[in-house]
Amino acid sequence: MDGVYYSCLETIDKISDMIDSDTPGGYFRFGDGDMNLALGLSEMLQQSNPQLQVYMSNALKEKDKNILKGLTLHNKEWDTLEEGMFGGNHMNSVEWCEELYNKFKLFVDDDYTEIYSSVALSHLATQDPVYTANFLKKIKPKVKYLIGNQNIPDDIVNSLFGDVTFIRTPSQNSFTQFEEIYDEFVKSAKDDKDYSIIVTSMGCSGRAMQKRIWDNYNNVFLFDFGSLMDALCGDQTRAWIELTNFDKNTILDLM
Repeated sequence: MDGVYYSCLETIDKISDMIDSDTPGGYFRFGDGDMNLALGLSEMLQQSNPQLQVYMSNALKEKDKNILKGLTLHNKEWDTLEEGMFGGNHMNSVEWCEELYNKFKLFVDDDYTEIYSSVALSHLATQDPVYTANFLKKIKPKVKYLIGNQNIPDDIVNSLFGDVTFIRTPSQNSFTQFEEIYDEFVKSAKDDKDYSIIVTSMGCSGRAMQKRIWDNYNNVFLFDFGSLMDALCGDQTRAWIELTNFDKNTILDLM
């Protein structure tokens, strides 16, 4: 791998610093499913779509330095493995990481050298729940919009973000309602002039939504929440949730 790969803690610290200073930007998380969609292939919860392919590839190609791009490149050989990671819990083989990284390089310039961890929030939730909860409490006042899975319970939304505008998305194939979701956001944000954090939690289509919003709004930070949302909702959608015996109350009780 070329360039610098930032640890989970470095990733969240960078996001925190940007939000502290009201810096517009975003945290775009990319996995193998996103790469497949950018290459015109389907993934587990989202069928391929030509327009989605364009949005996803454009999100990967985004050149703004304030868009932090996350990949899961944690392995022993690259010295990117962190304490508490193991097989099924964010550690992957070097071959898997090389394949993901090589797909990523198809979309970015050769001089793109800074990559952040895409599992930062979920991993820190298992390793340092106090730090994780403090980060969430710190950004909470600036979170104004949640664009996410319609099945996220209202009490979880309120605990994490307070009184926010919750734009609900389908739990699968959310791109089928992409335009309607975006239009609802536009209506909700039409009179909003202040710096805003927009949290997305809608699967791979979330990266397309982040890119669409980023192209049209200049006073926002776009934060992809990742699989920690599933864990906090009690849904064991990822191996790490079960393998670490994650207890959602370790975070929720601190909020």
